[in-house]
Amino acid sequence: SAAVVVPRDTPGTARGLPSVCQRACRTMGPKGKVEEPVVEAPPFDMTQIVRLISKDGCEFVLHKNCAGVSKTIKAMLNSPQGTRVEDDGMVHLPEINAAVLEKAIQYFHYKYRYDNDPDNRPAFHVPPEMALDLMLVAHYLDT
Repeated sequence: SAAVVVPRDTPGTARGLPSVCQRACRTMGPKGKVEEPVVEAPPFDMTQIVRLISKDGCEFVLHKNCAGVSKTIKAMLNSPQGTRVEDDGMVHLPEINAAVLEKAIQYFHYKYRYDNDPDNRPAFHVPPEMALDLMLVAHYLDT
């Protein structure tokens, strides 16, 4: 999947991020206890990550190159005033819910991966119930 999804209140969420981002899913262990998955990862340059925050508070962590697929996010990151961007590369997107933002990030990775390889590009699936919301977000993010 496209990005690491972490709860906003989890300490140390940036440690051990994989170089190709994966989604971190919480799983229910015995007796209903929530267990966090362990993701083994090579060293990761923390200056190259971007954190996108959805309107419902989910945080998506991805590489700047993938986030740069969006001209809007790229402009926010490169802007001296950095509207909606904090010093640590955190971008707040209060108009976009987590499910749609996650799909948009999947598209960022897809476009980044296959733009220079159109002959091997697989179809990008969008659930019909998400198509309109995703189209509006794609327009806003200029992807």
